[in-house]
Amino acid sequence: FIQNIPWDAPYPQNDTQWIDAIVHMLGKIKEWAPNIRIACNDIGLNDNQAHRQADFIPVVDGVIREDFWYLAGGTSDWYRNAFYQSLTRDIDRAAAGLLEVLNCPMQPSEQDLLRRSWMAYLIIGGDNVFFGPKDSASREINPALWAEMRNRLGRPVSPAQSAQESGRTVGHRLYWRECEGGICYLNWTGGTKAVALPLGRNYYDRNGNQVSSLSIADLGGDYVLFAPSARVSWPAINPRQPGTITGPLAVTLDMDPGFGSGATFRYTTDGSEPTASSATYSAPITLTASATVKARALKAGVLDSFVHSATYNVTATTPTVEFHLASDQGSEFLAKDYPLVKLGNVSSATVQVQYAVTGGTATSGVDYTLASGTLTFPPGEQYRTLVLPIVNDATGEPNETIIITLSNPANARLGAKTSYTYTIEDNDGGANQPPTIAILDPANGSAVTLPAGLSLTASVSDDALPSPPAAIAISWSKLAGPGDVTFSHPAALSTNAAFTLPGDYVLRCTASDGVLSATSDVSIQVRDSYVAWAGRVGGGTDGSDSDWDGLTELAEYALVGDPVLSDSPSRLAFTMAGGRLALRFARDPTRADLTIAVWGADDVLGPWTQLASSVGGGAFGVSLAGAQVTEFPDGSLQAVEVRDAFLLGDSGRPRRYLQLRVAR
Repeated sequence: FIQNIPWDAPYPQNDTQWIDAIVHMLGKIKEWAPNIRIACNDIGLNDNQAHRQADFIPVVDGVIREDFWYLAGGTSDWYRNAFYQSLTRDIDRAAAGLLEVLNCPMQPSEQDLLRRSWMAYLIIGGDNVFFGPKDSASREINPALWAEMRNRLGRPVSPAQSAQESGRTVGHRLYWRECEGGICYLNWTGGTKAVALPLGRNYYDRNGNQVSSLSIADLGGDYVLFAPSARVSWPAINPRQPGTITGPLAVTLDMDPGFGSGATFRYTTDGSEPTASSATYSAPITLTASATVKARALKAGVLDSFVHSATYNVTATTPTVEFHLASDQGSEFLAKDYPLVKLGNVSSATVQVQYAVTGGTATSGVDYTLASGTLTFPPGEQYRTLVLPIVNDATGEPNETIIITLSNPANARLGAKTSYTYTIEDNDGGANQPPTIAILDPANGSAVTLPAGLSLTASVSDDALPSPPAAIAISWSKLAGPGDVTFSHPAALSTNAAFTLPGDYVLRCTASDGVLSATSDVSIQVRDSYVAWAGRVGGGTDGSDSDWDGLTELAEYALVGDPVLSDSPSRLAFTMAGGRLALRFARDPTRADLTIAVWGADDVLGPWTQLASSVGGGAFGVSLAGAQVTEFPDGSLQAVEVRDAFLLGDSGRPRRYLQLRVAR
């Protein structure tokens, strides 16, 4: 925002208004065009920008780290502390599934910088993180230059870790992360660091020499490997399709010749690890049902590649085709409208649907120009837009509508929104305008906990047209949400809403002057409570176990289980991870009336020590040094893994026990 410049109304006049306007604009883009992915720029160490970015992150899909290393210069305490905070933000965004593009400037000859950049990329890590090295002319650096590191280290397999250098500021740190084929390191400690490697396995430097420690210069990056030999690259699996797709689907395996020409691909479709005896890839793999494709490359003289996998949700059901929005409006000044048409899911076949103007008060050739036509979705595409040209005349007139209808789909079936109404808002004055309505309370994104209701208040104004004016009619309704909503006064500006089920809801208030209407929406998160849940599903008291599966009613609630259906084996999983006992489970972070904790002990009779806990639905925090917590979104839930603070057998511990405790 440019300070001290008086902008014409209604443009923002200060930073706060500017941020509000940007957030509003980004939200409208998501409403109009969910197929558009938005990434904001991140220059990394700018504290003011990082503060502003917190306002944007909820409404964007990720960030692009511009000139990652140009801004990572200097050796001061401030720089190291700022880099630590910046890298922590990167790791958190990647763990949350946000897009992260690392734009790393360098020259192809700068092998040390390339290695340091790849270490940073792996430490940030994640399926949505992308590596983008470039030279001084913004040209991509040949991926073959880092192919060996990529192939031999593979993907990260554990959370990123760091340790502060003793007696130094928080930014003086050693960063590391375990990968499939080794461990990567970044040294920001302030001096050359002799890294003692974890005991229990053999390690090799990048030249194939067996080592027990690694020396890394300050502001440098390096790695050790679990095997000394070269490794072939894993095959790419295409297409990448995260949602449901109507099959049959042809899946291909290939590899850039610069990464490993002459390799043989072995694959499975049942989720098992491919071996030398698995099927050999020679032609596209046809999937007619949901499957996980796993593939590895084998080549004489080098190690087999790591496994690459892709999961597909394939259905035989024909997709629906419909408009994304049932209606929209815009000033006559806008030369075009772009109605979005979408498929319920993508298809492996070409989908077509016909469209035509079938009604409305606007006149073709006078107020708009749109001929009938056919919209085509190529295989794998879910969204297409129509172009609706609008004529901006100089005549004062009432607002006018255009109704477009979809028909005769091929390889699809019509969905619920087969017609789209666009309202041309006259910009010449003198015509009736719809009322202006706004929901004042609660704020968008507010939360309420069952069984409590929600107080709603709206305000409305009108231009007193048509003449004579009619009383403004108010109506409240549920636009979206999993349960029923009852309004105590559905035709008043102030009302109370009662909800039957937890989840995300959109409530709408509509105002009509008898001819034209306007709406205002508010998003509400309805959180569950144990009291509401127990009354809904037939649970008993906190400590009872109605289904005799070993989980109390309160534990069933915490772990999103069913108190009358024995399902405990799918709720909790004990496993070994890195030589430590680990407990895995899923929880609903909106259940804010709980404290969930994991405890550990050397003996089943105790004493027990708390390892980690979550209070009020918040993120798990470590309670005992050495314990490790990993959390990541799993649909609407949070997948949690808590690792014990101690290695089995460490310090005379032949046995360890973990325990989950839930309280409210």
